[in-house]
Amino acid sequence: MKETHGNWTALFSRTILSRGKSYYQSGKAKKLIEENDGFSLTVRGSRNYTVHIGTDYFGDLESLSCTCPYAAEGEYCKHMAAALYYLENY
Repeated sequence: MKETHGNWTALFSRTILSRGKSYYQSGKAKKLIEENDGFSLTVRGSRNYTVHIGTDYFGDLESLSCTCPYAAEGEYCKHMAAALYYLENY
């Protein structure tokens, strides 16, 4: 998944994006760890979930993953959106 011009919000439905923004604004996204291939964050939902944001050499978004059940079904989740809001405003 290659995302251009930072328009990552287009990946999410309005509902998921809204929930993710709410999670970000309430401080549920935290513990940013910079990695060789991107970033990992912990996002608190019904429990702590780990979101990985994969980036390329230029810092463009390449991949997203989350340990929550919704993402395990192949969907983009609110935890991913919260993590991206966090990273965008870091």
